[in-house]
Amino acid sequence: MNIDTNIDKNTKEIHFWDMDHTIINNDCDVSWKDFLIARGLAKPDAQEKAEYFYQQYLKNTLDHNEFMDFQLIEFRNKTIDEINEMCQDHFESFVKKTIYPKAALAVKELLDAGKEVCLLTATNDFIARPLSDYLDIPVTLGTNLEIIDGKFTGKTVGTYCGGLGKVEYIEKYCADKGYTDTDVYYYGDSKMDIAVMEKVKNPIACNPAEALRERAEKESWTILDFA
Repeated sequence: MNIDTNIDKNTKEIHFWDMDHTIINNDCDVSWKDFLIARGLAKPDAQEKAEYFYQQYLKNTLDHNEFMDFQLIEFRNKTIDEINEMCQDHFESFVKKTIYPKAALAVKELLDAGKEVCLLTATNDFIARPLSDYLDIPVTLGTNLEIIDGKFTGKTVGTYCGGLGKVEYIEKYCADKGYTDTDVYYYGDSKMDIAVMEKVKNPIACNPAEALRERAEKESWTILDFA
């Protein structure tokens, strides 16, 4: 599947991809709790709470601090090796099967054309990284987690990488790497992604939710449907 049948290999570009419902037909923050329950590492009522936060996310009313306190309970006092093992298990058991084949092909085409690709997600970078590794995406930017003395504290560090927070991550990364505004592409699926798409020169709506589809059609943004 060609995103652009005339990809110019000599043009410098960076393509930032959202993760949930963009590359995969899944919400990793919800499936993470499903995974923990299945492994006996979280109580069954965690699923209901995860769904509560997901509905807040869909309504754009999510309390990021409250959500991250809940989401990172099982990270507390675990080592990096322990969490990496859990995150890989989560990917293999719950995420891998939900990858949109057309999205994976689109990412591959960009990489083959020499374009830089970055996974940019509100999900913490440890949960997200196995997907990046699987698709050979070299850079993963997600919500950063605090680690002290080699163990997770259950707290985050810096800006939450969601909504306008993603713009901060994009701007910093592009400034560090020398990309200009016209070099930047962003792929997303949700109403919350509109705030990001308004800030980049090349917005691409993927499997868009109703509000995003309406805006994309109004603004003549590119629309891709991977489902």
